[in-house]
Formats: sequence, C-alpha cells, structure tokens
Amino acid sequence: LYATGVRVSELTHIKLSDINYSDKSIKVLGKGNKERIVYFGDYADDMLKKYQESVRDELLKNNQSDYLFINKNGDVLTSRGVEELINKAEFDCLEEFKKVDDIAFINSQKVLNAFHECNVSGLCGTDPLGCRSWLIVLLVVLLR
Repeated sequence: LYATGVRVSELTHIKLSDINYSDKSIKVLGKGNKERIVYFGDYADDMLKKYQESVRDELLKNNQSDYLFINKNGDVLTSRGVEELINKAEFDCLEEFKKVDDIAFINSQKVLNAFHECNVSGLCGTDPLGCRSWLIVLLVVLLR
C-alpha cells in the first residue's frame, strides 16, 4: 500500500500476472475500471519476491490462485483482511513503543507522519517498516 499508493481494493485484486519485475511495476484496476500502472522500489521488490517464494505458497495450502495476496485460510485476501493486518501491525508497533519510554498512547496520525518523515529522509535504511528503525523520528515528532 505505502510503497505504491494503491487503494486497498486495488491491492486485493492484484494478480500474479499483473506484476512486472523487470520494470518494477504493477498493473492495477482502479476506480471506474480504469487500468493504471504503479511502480515500486527495491525494498518492495525484495519483499514481494520473499512473500511469493515462501509465505504465499504456505498460505495456499496446496491450492492455486491467480491473486497475489492470500489470507491465512488460503483464500484471496479481502479489504477487511487488509484492515485487520494493518490494525495488528499498528498495535504491535504501539506495544513496542510503550516498552521503550512508557508511552501510554500514541496518536495514529502522528505515527503515520513520523513514518513518512523517516521514509522520506532515508533514515529507515533497508527496513522502512521496522518499528525500531523509525522510533527516534517518532519520538521527535511526539515531542514537538
């Protein structure tokens, strides 16, 4: 989502055949059935390949699917499933932050802004989704 700017509904409808690894692009079907091309970077490229090589096959449980993202039951990941995954990731990060400095509550928008600032500034290094890698930026934003 973050790497390409696709909508959740577009993400859940990506098929394996929609991905072009040579130019790091994905063909998505957007609003009004309009087809568009989105591009992704090296980190997303690496993660997509790792997901396809290991996680996806395990989730499929010997079934087959043309769709890229699969849920834990081996079915196509839905928009609701994406929302649950994001909520879980946010909860896990918040729990990690609480351990660090007794931060009891963090505003979600501030978390998103901190992540964006970290990503734009290049401070996230090779793991832009890692909680610890942008904790310093988050703390700076919270203390503003």
